[in-house]
Amino acid sequence: MSKDQAANHRLTLYFVEGFGDPVWEKLDYELQAPEQETGEWVLGRSPTAQITLNLRTISARHAAISYSYANDCWSISDLGSENGTYLNGKRVEPPKRPTPIAIGDRIDLGPRARIQVVENAQDTVPEHELGPPTVASTTPIET
Repeated sequence: MSKDQAANHRLTLYFVEGFGDPVWEKLDYELQAPEQETGEWVLGRSPTAQITLNLRTISARHAAISYSYANDCWSISDLGSENGTYLNGKRVEPPKRPTPIAIGDRIDLGPRARIQVVENAQDTVPEHELGPPTVASTTPIET
């Protein structure tokens, strides 16, 4: 397996500032594709969920993130949650139907739980810590 293929089989979730569950807020969590054909990580309030989130607005089994070798992609499915699962602001429908996800996507589980899909942990620096944007100039620097 090449380095690019190995990276494709990983997905990093970043639980953004203000996530709602202080245990997960501002943390990143890497998913590694399983050895078998498919794998699934359930997100929800249930202690049996692979990613247990302590928020009343999240259902016991709210959503699932999965990887498929056959399709060579990661996807998210809503598991019939009460408050819905949203990908980049659009509701994931119908329930239990996988919707592809990629780096840069934003996942919202109900109204307060925002997760950013990032390339790796280095992509999780909060905006206010990045410093000012740089501006290119066409004026030469005098020496």
